[in-house]
Amino acid sequence: PNFSNSDRILIIAPHSDDEGLCCTGIIHRAVSTGCPVKIVVITNGDGFRYGVDYNYHKPLPKQSDYIKFGCQRQAETRTAMVRLGVKEQNIIFLGYPDRGIASLWQRNWDYGNPYLSPYPRTSRSPYKDSYTSRAVYCGQSLLKDLSSIMHDYRPTRIFTSHPGDQHPDHWANC
Repeated sequence: PNFSNSDRILIIAPHSDDEGLCCTGIIHRAVSTGCPVKIVVITNGDGFRYGVDYNYHKPLPKQSDYIKFGCQRQAETRTAMVRLGVKEQNIIFLGYPDRGIASLWQRNWDYGNPYLSPYPRTSRSPYKDSYTSRAVYCGQSLLKDLSSIMHDYRPTRIFTSHPGDQHPDHWANC
């Protein structure tokens, strides 16, 4: 797409890396045009068991290993997006549960029924830099965060994953 410098671009990524996989060209074009770009990452991708196994060589990863992996993925996202020209303060991590977003919308909507992530084994965000500290893993909490970001930023264009994507965090992100 073509952008003008009055556009305000919002990228909503289901996991750390999806902002780059789906929108690198869009981000590059927007930054080159002078448009502000804000990136919101819903999950840190901490439930990628193969990635945790590969990185830490542990047959039975602990809760802390999954959290460490989520922090590593955040750092990789920051590095890549800053190199692409996105300001670091415009990269927001929500810290919601990897492989749990569809459940937040469908089964774990309210604060009284939070989702328990089987990876870091928590029902709240364990990440220090989450948009909402210790955010409860439920649909109401996720909606509140996204609404707040959109209200404050007032994007003119929003990009996210395709609703036909097979991964439940991707289609639930739409």
